Amino acid sequence: MSARDKAKAIENIRSRYLVACRTPHRVDEYTAFLAEISQTAKAEGICHWHKFAEGVLALMLEQPADALVLFEEAIALEPNFAPAWNGKGCVLNTQHRNEEALALFEKAGELDPAFALPWKNIGVRLSAQKRYEEALEAFNQAIRIDSDYAAPWIFKGDVHSAQGQHAEALNAYEKSLELDPENINVYQMKGDILISLERYEEALTLFDNALALYPRNASLW
Repeated sequence: MSARDKAKAIENIRSRYLVACRTPHRVDEYTAFLAEISQTAKAEGICHWHKFAEGVLALMLEQPADALVLFEEAIALEPNFAPAWNGKGCVLNTQHRNEEALALFEKAGELDPAFALPWKNIGVRLSAQKRYEEALEAFNQAIRIDSDYAAPWIFKGDVHSAQGQHAEALNAYEKSLELDPENINVYQMKGDILISLERYEEALTLFDNALALYPRNASLW
């Protein structure tokens, strides 16, 4: 493969990943995507992407030690590879190494300004520390980078809900559902707020809509 063709292949994988990483909750679809790019990257000699994809798969299988090794191998191959720095941050986050994880998410965001996922992760980490205003700014940055990314809106809703800002939370959850109407958890979050506000008819309508999508989901009954 020529250098030009390899560069095109890398950019193709990267652009597809930036879309796929919006919806990791679609587990089967996301797992199949990662397996595909791992195989493709290995076959085409794009070793850092192969290591990275295998690292994410290991993390999804709750094998953080294996994932960490793979992310570090990807970084050794390509030191400016933002997804691997973000992945390493996710591993450290599972180990409660919170400040180290936050620093790696920030590094990933600096390395690739078009990569929204680290900013979502920064916001989640700050929110866990009750640094709500900073968290909201991080989520807003993720949205500025990728306006089709639903997850930052979900976490914005969580931050507003934690502060008793129900109208803002409902608006954020609604925006997330506009972008990703298949995320069942958001229906539950929005419905819980409507019930707490005694807006029962709206909650019932919301749950009915969710049941139309997921008729076997017992949490909606």
